[in-house]
Amino acid sequence: MIRLLAIPGHGPSNLLIVRRAASELSGQWVPIDADSWKLYPNPATLTVKLEADGDWESYKVVDVQGRVVAEGGQFANQLNINTAALPNGLYRLVVIGREMARSMAFQILR
Repeated sequence: MIRLLAIPGHGPSNLLIVRRAASELSGQWVPIDADSWKLYPNPATLTVKLEADGDWESYKVVDVQGRVVAEGGQFANQLNINTAALPNGLYRLVVIGREMARSMAFQILR
C-alpha cells in the first residue's frame, strides 16, 4: 500500500513517500529515502529531466486543472519529457512504481 503525505512547512510540491508491505501487521508507515530524486531544470523550457533510481511502471504530467497532458510507460533511472508543446504554467509529474509512487511539481516558463 502506498501513501503520499505533505511535509509540513515545505509546501505542496514536496511530498514524503511512505510505503507499507502487505505482510506488515503493525500498521507502521516507513519513509522511503527520496534524496536520490532529481527533477530539473525547474523552471523548464523545452524539456524536463527526472533522475530516479529504479524501474518505474509509468508516469503522468498533470496540469493545475487535473488534466493529464502527457503520459508514458516504463522507464528505468532516467526520464526525459518534452515540454515544448505545453504552455507556461505549473505542472505535477506523477511517477508510479510497484512499491511506491511520487508526485513532484515543476514549472514551465519561457
